[in-house]
Amino acid sequence: MLFIVGAFLESSSLVSDKSLLKWVGSFIEKHDLAKPDSKVVCALSGGPDSMLLSHICEGLKNQGLLKSVRHIHIDHGLRPSSGKEAFKLKGWCEKWGWDFTLKKVTGEPPASNIENWARKVRRHLLLSELKTGEVLFLGHHIDDSFEWFIRQTLASSQGPFAQGIPLVNGLVRRPFHCLSRKQIERFVSEFNLPCILDYSNEDERFQRNAIRKQVKPNLLKMFPKGMAHYVERSNQWAHKEGKHVFDELRPVDTPVVARFALGSGVVCLNLLIEERWEVARADILQTLKDLSTKERGSLRQNVSKLFETLEEGKMRGPLHFSGGVRIYIYPGTLLFMSVKGEEEFLTWISKTTKRIQKASDIPRVSIQGLKTQLQQLGGLPFVAFKGKTFGLEGLKKDPLFQDLIDELKSIDFYFRPLRHLELAALKSDRTNQAFQSFVLLR
Repeated sequence: MLFIVGAFLESSSLVSDKSLLKWVGSFIEKHDLAKPDSKVVCALSGGPDSMLLSHICEGLKNQGLLKSVRHIHIDHGLRPSSGKEAFKLKGWCEKWGWDFTLKKVTGEPPASNIENWARKVRRHLLLSELKTGEVLFLGHHIDDSFEWFIRQTLASSQGPFAQGIPLVNGLVRRPFHCLSRKQIERFVSEFNLPCILDYSNEDERFQRNAIRKQVKPNLLKMFPKGMAHYVERSNQWAHKEGKHVFDELRPVDTPVVARFALGSGVVCLNLLIEERWEVARADILQTLKDLSTKERGSLRQNVSKLFETLEEGKMRGPLHFSGGVRIYIYPGTLLFMSVKGEEEFLTWISKTTKRIQKASDIPRVSIQGLKTQLQQLGGLPFVAFKGKTFGLEGLKKDPLFQDLIDELKSIDFYFRPLRHLELAALKSDRTNQAFQSFVLLR
């Protein structure tokens, strides 16, 4: 069955985000994957990864950072709908003015190990289509490499698998080694890119699908920082060998944290990307500087100690820092409080409790609605919500909000950081679902 998502406009590239183009373009330049006079061929399956890659390459060509871009689609003919998908893809490319080539596989597939056969045939056809001076771009990203690493490590006793899928292999280049699957899916949605969804990617009889859908989630559940550690270990190996594998998992100029404040002495940072506080080091240091009454010298040592605590991944607080600053750690959220801010906070909590006591009708609001309220009215990114929502219950013990939590229990409401609820909603694809809740506004 063919399922098409998205709509398109008359344009050679639907990716208009300059920061994303700059991020991928800088990665390509840094690792010499292509130059402004390079001719690039994109392997275009029609899926989210290849579709975003093709649009980015067209955008880079429009900026004069690539000389030419061609797009090649390989139709294996393994599914009844593959011909219709190829026809649809050709129509999109013609609409955008892209140079498009369709190649059909004519040989019969083997009775077994079709996955490996299809991969080899596809690679052979793509490479055979390259003209003099052209390089081939594939859409493999960080998650693909991690899953390949798992598969190869367990399936074979030989091979330098620590580096994952090679960034460069002859004329084959992988410019998405600077993006994760989640980021690609977010950008595809943001730019409303049309995609062709291959339902064979859901078939867990194929080994790669089983690893992605069964093995990897369970591994990361046991080791939440497994992906980050894999990237770091891969980079350590690559630097030792004089190569490079990955860059940071976010585009340049993408906001790392959202900052909320009550008066001048209470500041809250919400992590906007995957749970890697390291990327927010500068924001954390600046917040400490803003609130501390001490000289700056000892603050960097404070930050190093804070990151040691964050590595534990537990809710903690208060942690005491130079100049009378206290920090409370919540999932995806850090709350900073100065000596002056304690009075502001207690006054605000008292007012919040009184509002809750008077509330007779708690509205149903989505995650996005709660975020909009916070942006417009100000407050702190914590949510009171009715019942078990997105699989989460409330915090049981809290050194800062315990009185408020006890008060909420009287009306059968729970309490969590907004970012924690948002991550749970994203995991279950329910960010637009309304639920009985409110954020702690000023």
